[in-house]
Amino acid sequence: MSNRFPARALLVLFLIGFGFGRSFAVENICKKSSAANNNILVELFTSDGCDSCPPANQWLSRVVGGGDQSTIAVSMHVPYWNHLGWRDEFSNAIFDARQDTYAKLAAASFSYTPQVFLNAREWRGWRNGGRAEIAHAASEASPI
Repeated sequence: MSNRFPARALLVLFLIGFGFGRSFAVENICKKSSAANNNILVELFTSDGCDSCPPANQWLSRVVGGGDQSTIAVSMHVPYWNHLGWRDEFSNAIFDARQDTYAKLAAASFSYTPQVFLNAREWRGWRNGGRAEIAHAASEASPI
C-alpha cells in the first residue's frame, strides 16, 4: 500500500503541474492590449426634411471627415420627418431605433435632428468646432 501512495501523489502533482503550465502558456499566447490611441465614433442623426441638418452634415464632412484614420464618422438619416411630404430616401427605421436608444441615456432623453453622439454620449458642443473635444475623446475610455 505504501508503494501506491507515492505513485498517486506523483500523478496528481504531475497533472496539477501540467494544468498550470498549460494555463500559463495559453495566457501568454492570447494576451492582447489596445493601441495607445482609441478610435472615436461620431454619429450624426439627420434628415433631408430637417432645415437645420445641412450645416450639421457639412460640419461632419469638414471637421470629422478630414482623413483622420482614428475618427469614424457616421451620418444616419432618421425617418420621423418623412410624414411632412418630403421623403428622405436615405432614412431607415433602424437609425431611428438607434437614436432612441441613445436618447434614453442622454441628457435630453428625447430624439431630435441634428443630434450628435461622440462615443455613444450626446454631444451638444459640436457646433463650436469640435476638434478639441474629438481629440480629448481619443484619450478617454469609451462605453462602446
